[in-house]
Amino acid sequence: RERRLSIRLRLARLLVRRGYISSRGGDDATATEQLTAAMDWYRQAREVALPEERGEAAIEAAEITRAMVGPGPAYDLLAGEYDLGVREPRLLGMLGAFAEMAERPADAIRWYRAVLADEGTTDVGRANARSGLQRLGVNGTSEDPEER
Repeated sequence: RERRLSIRLRLARLLVRRGYISSRGGDDATATEQLTAAMDWYRQAREVALPEERGEAAIEAAEITRAMVGPGPAYDLLAGEYDLGVREPRLLGMLGAFAEMAERPADAIRWYRAVLADEGTTDVGRANARSGLQRLGVNGTSEDPEER
């Protein structure tokens, strides 16, 4: 189930990246219908799939959401999934990146620090989190985003 859902969501994301669907909805009715169908399927899967079964699909759905309507709604989607117990190795970093793109620095700092604190984070994930903190002007020690 997870694999089929991820494949549909990846197809939808590919359609967005290739320009068949623009951030304004696009002119290609078939592509837009495919995107809508993929996102509808994701919403349905959320109702029946356990959180640990939908991590990859949640990230794909967030990527599509970011491309279609922006980073704020994508962040909200992923944060909601995290709150429901969805876990996936890239999730914390994606939350930090989407929060940063959505100009939510306090949230971005929190998630980037969570990446650094997570023992399972890859070296690339740690480097990306450190870069994110640097872009936000944070040295990684202060809890207050105003203390930069």
